[in-house]
Amino acid sequence: GFFARHVSRGPNSHIAVLSEMRRARDLRVVTGALVCVIALASVSGTAALSDCVRKTNSDYLGCEDLADGVSKGPYVMSKSDYKLFSFELPANTDATLTLEVNAGDGDADLYVYGPKYASGESLPGPSNYEWKSHHAVGDEVVHISRYDEGGNPAGRYKVGVWGWSIRSAPNSVGTTWKLTLDLQSSEVNNTASQKAAMKLVYDKCCTASGGASPGSNSAATSGPDSDSSTVRCSAWEEKGKDGTDFCHMRGSLCNSAGELTHLHLAGFGLSCEFPVADLAPVLRTVHRLDISINPDLEGGTSAANTFMALSATVAPNMTHFHASYSPVFRSSRSTFTATVCSVLPPNLISVRISRTEATGMIPGCMIQTHLRELEMSSNALSGQMPGPYNANASNPSDIEVMLADNCEFTGTIPSEWANHAPRLNVFSAANNELTGSVPAFMEETLEMIRLPGNLLTGGISNSLASLPSLGVLDFQDNQLTGSIPEGLFSGSNLRWASLNDNALTGTMPDQSAYGAKLGVLNVQNNALEGNPLPNFLLDAPALYSYKAGGNLFSAKLPAVTEYDETTKAHKLTKLKELRILDLSDNKMYGPAPAEYEQLVIITPGEKGFLCYPDANGRCAEPLVHVLDLSSNELSGQVPAWAMQTKWGALIEINITDNNWACPIPESIDIDGLTCVDGDGERRDRFDGVVLGDGTTNYREEPRKKSSGFFGGADSMEWSVVVLILIIVVVVWAMAVIRNYVKRKLYPRDEDDEENFSGPMANMDGLELTDVGPPRPQEGANRPRMTSRGTSLFND
Repeated sequence: GFFARHVSRGPNSHIAVLSEMRRARDLRVVTGALVCVIALASVSGTAALSDCVRKTNSDYLGCEDLADGVSKGPYVMSKSDYKLFSFELPANTDATLTLEVNAGDGDADLYVYGPKYASGESLPGPSNYEWKSHHAVGDEVVHISRYDEGGNPAGRYKVGVWGWSIRSAPNSVGTTWKLTLDLQSSEVNNTASQKAAMKLVYDKCCTASGGASPGSNSAATSGPDSDSSTVRCSAWEEKGKDGTDFCHMRGSLCNSAGELTHLHLAGFGLSCEFPVADLAPVLRTVHRLDISINPDLEGGTSAANTFMALSATVAPNMTHFHASYSPVFRSSRSTFTATVCSVLPPNLISVRISRTEATGMIPGCMIQTHLRELEMSSNALSGQMPGPYNANASNPSDIEVMLADNCEFTGTIPSEWANHAPRLNVFSAANNELTGSVPAFMEETLEMIRLPGNLLTGGISNSLASLPSLGVLDFQDNQLTGSIPEGLFSGSNLRWASLNDNALTGTMPDQSAYGAKLGVLNVQNNALEGNPLPNFLLDAPALYSYKAGGNLFSAKLPAVTEYDETTKAHKLTKLKELRILDLSDNKMYGPAPAEYEQLVIITPGEKGFLCYPDANGRCAEPLVHVLDLSSNELSGQVPAWAMQTKWGALIEINITDNNWACPIPESIDIDGLTCVDGDGERRDRFDGVVLGDGTTNYREEPRKKSSGFFGGADSMEWSVVVLILIIVVVVWAMAVIRNYVKRKLYPRDEDDEENFSGPMANMDGLELTDVGPPRPQEGANRPRMTSRGTSLFND
């Protein structure tokens, strides 16, 4: 599920954050930077406490009280639904929470935090927790030791159970589960034989200075949920009650007899050959073993037998074997022998061996038995991909998750995957060398199909259009042909669809609505024709990225606004969430509507920007808005919105290589932009003729960008005129000021004004003129004056 936070963004404000409350699972399915806008998961169940978890609006979400030894449930929960609980932990007490999922009935995850965490005002879930379960098929367990490194204070603890599967079986509505709390006041310690075995592992696999490995949320120093960048094996002895008692190590678990049932060594920095013999006393009782993310933990000369060693003889109770990102199968020999299935523990349901350097072929029996999860990506596994069908088995396969990305599988995908895996939830085999057609998957439980980067041919089955749970459909970079089935993008849970880089023909589906959750749609680089934006697609309520470049689409750009009588203005009514639109390299024609300025791509407004979230749900990188209409046949005036400058690099607009009308306004300063004049000649924005070889021929000096007072074509002439006018005004103003000063210094009587002919009479000419002797005055004779008003003589 995803949680979207939209914040209005100005040039100096915060970017709107879309934080993905994704599953913190080890399903290493790379679907690209998936950014979706989906409502916050719904709350199921009833509230028993009125003040359990406070929401941002100061309202409270209720939690059901958990009592020691009492199970709550059963409950039925769909993907991203959650239910809240709380319990009181006394001092000097251990607590174990067990989320029991009905056998073969989907999946759910468990998150817990204590009284010191955020004052109890955060929703316990993928973004807020101190303890979490290990997120695999089957039951989930969280153990909180009285010696936990986090301090394990007494007080109230908050618990969140989150659904992961949309449905777990045909016609179901989700996962069925119940939750049990077990408080242990009596201290349980590891048995002496198992402590001795763990001490041998420490001495052999932890060097004097301590091994080191990436933390990757599996740290020895801070438990399985640490974010520390480096983990040292030497910290092993600093954790828990004492160094080798794993009953009190976060992530591990013991039964009431002190025997380890969960052994968590992921990310400990072990540096040795996998010590199967030393661990024998522990493996006899362990149900879950996690040795992932130890890059120096190798299989050595017995690498091919590593998996064989974890057989029913050595580990009879094993249900989960997780070793991804540890090279425990590094060997020149084939990893899996022909007899591997005959010795597997009978209860084994989860195997994760991605990036373990496994080689050879995978026996079909591993999938055709009781295995529910097989993750084997990024290995040198080759040959035919195994199928789920076993003619000798009385029941169909229980497989729910099949991940085989970045391997070397060849041949066709067994058709049995389409109808002999009724609980199949995830099927991913990206970047192999698979050939043939895509199976006509029919499982109602299927949420993800990923087959990009193969050599698949043929058409897309109509059956995929009727899968009610499908959320991710990725067939990009194959050789698929034929048309897109009507209704393929209509699924109520579909969020992501990529069919780009194939050879598909026909038109975009235009007879059925596009899904309410569809956020990303990519059909680039095919041979599709007609209208790329049919009416039903324009109304897709959650679509934020649509790429359809590199096809044969030919149509006018559609209207996206309607006139609102109330506001007396045009209002955006289509593509209301769109942030990325790529129609480049098609045959689109006609004008570019001015109303496109209202698209969220160009004017984010209150919707703001979206973000690629990091693992903690924080904004890691803003999603750049893109409008690409380049390499089409658009005509008319260059749209003013093409010169978006407010948001800088956060918005990219490309309208080059079209048939815009000349001249290009000088306000449009876009490199590479050309237009077509009345004679059919293509010109650049400086009025030069663009030749067929891409060079430009200027009949005269290329028109420069204006540097005068005005931005028109005759800006230089206007600048000269304005300069002359300024000079005239300045001269006139100086004359007016001079006359005003003169009259103030030498006022005249009105009676003498007409007969005045004294020496100041010609001061306007700034000349000294002798007009005869001055008139007699009482007192001193009146002096003649220079143009500066100083006396020449005093008579």
